[in-house]
Amino acid sequence: MPRADTPQEKMEKITAQKNLEHGVLAPTVERTMPVIRKASDRPVREARNVFNGTKGKLKISDEDIKNFAEAGWHLHIFNDIDGRIEDALSLGYEFVERSEIGGVVANVVDGNTDLGTKVRFRVGTDRSGDGLFAYLMKIPTSIWEDEQQALQDKNTLIDKAIRAGKNTKSGTSPEGFYNAGIKIN
Repeated sequence: MPRADTPQEKMEKITAQKNLEHGVLAPTVERTMPVIRKASDRPVREARNVFNGTKGKLKISDEDIKNFAEAGWHLHIFNDIDGRIEDALSLGYEFVERSEIGGVVANVVDGNTDLGTKVRFRVGTDRSGDGLFAYLMKIPTSIWEDEQQALQDKNTLIDKAIRAGKNTKSGTSPEGFYNAGIKIN
């Protein structure tokens, strides 16, 4: 579909048409397409830090991430709130030790006396106003991929049920999800 004319282009065309009707030759309007640059042609903009200090708060080096992936580990950062660390440990996650990280880890808390050499980040305050920490943990990639596949299978079943107009909960209305005569294609 062709691009719509700008108001200036429309005015130039109308003027050219009127001039043509009266025998006056006017320069023709040339339509130029905008230049689309490739990502490689764009100038590299320097990464800037915002004033509130949120840049890279939970960051380890890309090289360390690559090394863990090559060794068969998936990394995840868990906040130490509402039993998330205990849940992660019960699911097979392990703490990442500082000795496993080759690069410099920004915001890793020194004086980490409670949990020894585990990698942790201060991420804010909890409900009581005390410091809230997040811990870097790892799990074998094969286990993580199996968990992701199980999650995707569950989502696929729910998606199929929604598209079929059936409710996934037993004992609920047989009319299904939002049955108001709306069909999902």
